[in-house]
Amino acid sequence: MVAVSNLATVAAAEPTVARTVMLWSWWKSKDGKRQFAVVEKILKGVTSDVRTVGIKLLEVGDSNPFYYALDEFFSLVDKGSMIEMIPEPKAK
Repeated sequence: MVAVSNLATVAAAEPTVARTVMLWSWWKSKDGKRQFAVVEKILKGVTSDVRTVGIKLLEVGDSNPFYYALDEFFSLVDKGSMIEMIPEPKAK
């Protein structure tokens, strides 16, 4: 828990936006040459207050996963350096 000395500042701050990274979701680099899968979510917390604090990505063609803190990963997403690959629906 963070101690806050100025509650008015906290009340005026923008609300936190809930963001989710799905396990086994696919992502690509801005140029599309590198592709990644989320293979593990690192959790922190106790009982009902468990949060994702980091993720491990596995790049296509490389067997060594690498770690990103969740805020680092979303920073890449916000800059457009990491783009989610949303699968196309199959035609019936």
